[in-house]
Amino acid sequence: TGEGTQFDLHFRPFEIWLSISVYCPQRGYFVAVFENITERKRADEALKESEAKYRLLIDGAHNPITVYDSDGTLLLMNVTAATMLGGAPDDFVGKSVPEVHPGVADMAMERIRQVIESGESREFETTMELPSGRRWFLSNSQPVRDASGKILAVQIVSYDITENKQAEEALRESEEKYRSLVESSEDPIYLVDKDLQFLFANEKYLARLGKSQDEVIGQEYAEFHSPEQVKEFSQKSEGVFKSSKPVSYEHKSLRDNKDFLRTLSPVMDPSTGRPSVVTVISKDITEHKKVEDELRLHSTIMAHMDEGVYLIRSDD
Repeated sequence: TGEGTQFDLHFRPFEIWLSISVYCPQRGYFVAVFENITERKRADEALKESEAKYRLLIDGAHNPITVYDSDGTLLLMNVTAATMLGGAPDDFVGKSVPEVHPGVADMAMERIRQVIESGESREFETTMELPSGRRWFLSNSQPVRDASGKILAVQIVSYDITENKQAEEALRESEEKYRSLVESSEDPIYLVDKDLQFLFANEKYLARLGKSQDEVIGQEYAEFHSPEQVKEFSQKSEGVFKSSKPVSYEHKSLRDNKDFLRTLSPVMDPSTGRPSVVTVISKDITEHKKVEDELRLHSTIMAHMDEGVYLIRSDD
């Protein structure tokens, strides 16, 4: 035909690949040019293998994985990510960020730009409305580079942290309820750590000290109490930290000579199963102690009356 042609040939005896270009410079003659392309073929095969393994890896991942180019076009999405959005990968690949995530499109594009412009990995927290409901994700966004180092795309691996966030919210609500309960209590209440530093103190306790929150929180117990009181409190606290059990004891305040029933309770650290903080509740039992003392005195008088009990009129 006079037209040139080109084809690749796998020459099995020598396990090499040849690129053969054949053309006819004039009638009755032809020229064949052979190029050894074995290394290129091997590189292509290795790339195909690598891509297949990568695809297998991301599709088997339990975390959602996506890859976007610099314009925000979705280049790749694994099965987990697509399932969360209520479809299959082919339903989304090729679409833009606003089409895939209309609710967070502006924020998502800004984060893609940040990674591309900085050339560094970034972590972001995102709240998304999915068919299954609202979910929280911690996403690690990494630049994808070519052989020359040029950034071609951004790979995003996300971790569902919904349960953590819900637990944090429940804890926050619990803490708010606890704080409300503690602040409305008529008893002085405070928290100390193992170094006897104040972590919290309610208004009743602050009023007894004549101090504000800022003046107390972070300070040590010894800043506001005598050495004898510190020694007593330190011994009791150490016992609670060691035994993980609450302890109650009577305590007389040198500040105003009032009597208190002081209860120290351990607050357990979930990660270690050991106490990390002690809650202290001091209940004023001054009036109760006075009644006890009067009853004790009355009993003593009665026990020493040998002649019985007499009623004496004031005019006799």
